[in-house]
Amino acid sequence: MNLEEESTKGSLTLTNLRVPLKADFLVARAKQTVPEMHHFICIVYSGANVFVTNVLNTDKDLKNGFLDFEFGVRLPELNSDFSVIVHIYDLITMKTQIKKTPKKTPKKHKSTMKSPSVRSPGGPNAVLSTSFQLNGIFNINISNYYKKSFKLENFSFNSPLEGVINMKTELTVEHNYYKEGLLDVCDASGIRWNLRWVVLKGHQLGFWRFPEDVASKSALGSINLEEHLMSAENKEVSQEWAQHISRALNGIRIWNSDTVKPYRIEEFDELLIALD
Repeated sequence: MNLEEESTKGSLTLTNLRVPLKADFLVARAKQTVPEMHHFICIVYSGANVFVTNVLNTDKDLKNGFLDFEFGVRLPELNSDFSVIVHIYDLITMKTQIKKTPKKTPKKHKSTMKSPSVRSPGGPNAVLSTSFQLNGIFNINISNYYKKSFKLENFSFNSPLEGVINMKTELTVEHNYYKEGLLDVCDASGIRWNLRWVVLKGHQLGFWRFPEDVASKSALGSINLEEHLMSAENKEVSQEWAQHISRALNGIRIWNSDTVKPYRIEEFDELLIALD
């Protein structure tokens, strides 16, 4: 694990899990030509944690062509290489028609028969197999968490499912970097430099005139590590601050895909030529 992962953690929230069904299945169901009923359940794996949705079936729970699972979970303390795996399973049962017959009231009598006890064929510690069949898998990671629809892998084409799962995802990131010390901060004009007491907390730099002002006064200003120039009193201090700021910037770039990435010298020269 690198320094950025130690200082930066993410929390992923998953809600609104919706599963669309195929159009031909919906048509056949409307014509009442589907003899079977499908029961679906989703299982979410995140590291050692396992989360299970409720079970929905295509006979009673289908709404506007979707199965809407009552599901919501927040996954905290994630590293940037997190992987959340979702499985969806299907159990098929046949619909039965029960004929209504007149009810008869049985006469009360004492039974002399005793029901024999039924033992598991594998013994008391046997693990029973399930009739649920895997219909598909998809993975959520830092490169695709923002998507609204996820394509199922290992998908069973005989399934009534469309082959995708819709889900609302929200990723929040906490940058836990902290560093404080003296730095020269350049103002907007780029001419005047002022010695300030600077505190790096997360991805924000706040600066005060004196160290004791931090606890009692609001910051003179704060910057988001963009479009500012700073210098230190000597090379050692400069290198120390550069290391901490680089860690913060690298963490921001890992978690925020739309953040501006640094240019190589050749790329920067090409950019300047293009701007001329």
